[in-house]
Amino acid sequence: MRRAPLLDEGVRLGWVWSNGADAAGWEPDEPIPASARAGGFVWRVLQAAHGRGDRGKVVLNPKWYAPLYALGDVENGR
Repeated sequence: MRRAPLLDEGVRLGWVWSNGADAAGWEPDEPIPASARAGGFVWRVLQAAHGRGDRGKVVLNPKWYAPLYALGDVENGR
């Protein structure tokens, strides 16, 4: 699994993750309103990628989150 932090003005809200093939998702750091809003946004990104027939790894491209959020460097997850 690979993952990248989702940032709002430099504050990490959680992680966008992908297995690189057919699974991707959102893991918030804390159950706070900002993370919930970010989770809704990530859900829309995931739905759009699925609708286009994209593989899971495309959700780790920062262009899908700008300008509202920033996606940090991709790393190997747990």
